[in-house]
Amino acid sequence: MIRKEHYLMRDSIAKKIFKDQELGKELTARLVSIILKTDYQEIYDNLTPSFTDIGINALTVDSDTDVMYETNDNIINIEINYSYGPTRKAQLNGYVTELYLGQLKSSKNYKNAKGVIQILIEDYDFFHKGELLYEVVLKDNKYNLPDDEFFKRFRISLDYLSKLNYNEVIKSDNKLVKLLYFLICNNKEERDKVYKDDEFMEKVIKNAEEIAGRAQMPLFLSNEEITRLDMEYYQKVGFDKGVEQGIEKGIEKGIELNKHEMINNLYQNGVSLDLISKSSNLSIEEVKKILNDKKIDE
Repeated sequence: MIRKEHYLMRDSIAKKIFKDQELGKELTARLVSIILKTDYQEIYDNLTPSFTDIGINALTVDSDTDVMYETNDNIINIEINYSYGPTRKAQLNGYVTELYLGQLKSSKNYKNAKGVIQILIEDYDFFHKGELLYEVVLKDNKYNLPDDEFFKRFRISLDYLSKLNYNEVIKSDNKLVKLLYFLICNNKEERDKVYKDDEFMEKVIKNAEEIAGRAQMPLFLSNEEITRLDMEYYQKVGFDKGVEQGIEKGIEKGIELNKHEMINNLYQNGVSLDLISKSSNLSIEEVKKILNDKKIDE
């Protein structure tokens, strides 16, 4: 079977779409209403954009979120994650804490504090269960009973969408599938077919194309670029195990696509045979064989 190419809309462009004054509100309302299984119009009528810099004080670091909205009952934080590691994990948890504590200026605010909903659009399946959407809440560990619902986190796996072809998307009854497929579909003809009956989504996609055109950059990241950016991210965070974790994550993504090509990409980007071997659970001889086979194919 010929593998499907892995593409992601550039996160800088995706964020601008969700924050767009005209289109962002409706796109977010659609997303939230699907996730919460609530009435779209009710969400839309009560949805307002909010400041993305949520630092509680001047000493708070990395406090600029991707996308922020509020309703009467909740603060909604949307984050687009293409790389994940210890730094990003701490950052996401910090956002939740800051969004809740930032409301509590005095004891008078306690009873009116809004809940926090964090929606993570991720280029990986965090729980490795093959689902598109995971809902994470505080629960009792023994009886699986919900605790205080002031916080909910929804993890959306773009990896799930990447495995679908456009005909499957068109036929799908899952509204979330069709809503977010534009984030991973690099083929313009296929995008047009998926969204031909949705005037609003046609506007969203046109807006994304215009942003890319003005910036003179491709609308989508290729799999090779995604791998390179993963490596750069994990090198930048400065953890002792950061680079190794980044490689493990990259190889894990590549298993469904083509593990051999992923290993070759890592080697071409200067990663040592020893580190590739440890991260892929292959011997150095097996890694060398994969690289030699690649040369023969070329």
